[in-house]
Amino acid sequence: MKIYDISRPLNQDTAVYKNLVEKRFQLTAIARHNPDGYHESEMKSNLHTGTHADAPLHMLAEGAPLKAVPLDHFIGPCRVLDLTHVRGAVHEADLLPFAPQPGEILLLKTSNSYDPGFNPDFVYVEEDAAHYLVSCGVKTLAIDAMSVERGKKGHETHHILLGQGISIIEDVRLADVSGGNYFASLLPLSIPEAEAAPMRAVLLDFQTDRMEIES
Repeated sequence: MKIYDISRPLNQDTAVYKNLVEKRFQLTAIARHNPDGYHESEMKSNLHTGTHADAPLHMLAEGAPLKAVPLDHFIGPCRVLDLTHVRGAVHEADLLPFAPQPGEILLLKTSNSYDPGFNPDFVYVEEDAAHYLVSCGVKTLAIDAMSVERGKKGHETHHILLGQGISIIEDVRLADVSGGNYFASLLPLSIPEAEAAPMRAVLLDFQTDRMEIES
């Protein structure tokens, strides 16, 4: 079995959406071995910093918080779609060859996975692709971008997906992952009333005989 860690590590240098200072992760020691005899820290972070899940409440005024999202949206068999050839936006035509199936957890691997920082020209999901995924009945869409959409004042892609019960996971890191089938553990922290939560995201490849960890 091979384990792929597809999370973005959280530290003071973690890249954030639009390089906004207020979204940066902060870790502060509040006790140290000298003089306290132990080490303890506290953190401050935007819930959308790093690899995270969006609940409907994020964009829908009457949307549900995380506690209402079924856990099977975040764990189970999944498929990584290799879209590294796509430039600009992912459209329906890019997804058609993969024939998404009802109930699937899909992860979109694009050129974003090879960009360690925030790129204002990141690859995103266009509205026609979002409508297509709704028609296919997928339950979760993950992408290697800090946002599933770009330049949308009305946040249409978010609204299309979340409004139809498709969970969104943003900022997965897929540079070392090939397209194909895996088992996903994409479990967000249990913050029941929140609109989003960070996660430790991993993919498991059971086709490998010996234990390997890729991070």
